[in-house]
Amino acid sequence: MGLGRCFFSLAILTKEVAAVFVIGVIAWLILNRHFLLAFQISLISFIPPIIWGSIVSLWLGESPLNIYYARMEILPFWGLQFIHISPAKAYIWIWVAFPALVLGILSIWDIPKWKSSPDTLILLANVALVAFMPRFTWWNVGGALRVVMGLVLASYLYASFTRPKLLPWFSAFWLTSGLIMLPALIH
Repeated sequence: MGLGRCFFSLAILTKEVAAVFVIGVIAWLILNRHFLLAFQISLISFIPPIIWGSIVSLWLGESPLNIYYARMEILPFWGLQFIHISPAKAYIWIWVAFPALVLGILSIWDIPKWKSSPDTLILLANVALVAFMPRFTWWNVGGALRVVMGLVLASYLYASFTRPKLLPWFSAFWLTSGLIMLPALIH
């Protein structure tokens, strides 16, 4: 388990969005009263990225997380209203907002199962990231789709352990989405 904790840290150093998965696991551990393990995972996972972020902030003179463009929204899906281009808005609704809404409802529906496995809390944490992401991320179709990659992975994890009958449906949706979006991402 010690090596796995280090991988959490490396994942966060690689892409900050990975912190959402760690937060889901920590929330599950706290819910199951494994406070010491939650504390250990928090330290091992977040201290190296905090140190690295501090070094980068000193080097650049400002924290990347302190930038106006990186501020999370207060209301869920608030950033959708700022998308002015209709094809982009359609892409975002179909492949970002709608899946996040559906998966959020499913994860809330499974509240009684939260104690048995961390996958539902990991999914809910990813839904929250998408729902409250900064408006500037909503504007950029590619940026919004990059944030949704965590939601895709979390939905597979969730379906594998909590709702196996939904796994083929998730696979069909995400595969079709990827094939349709490929030309837009390459362009």
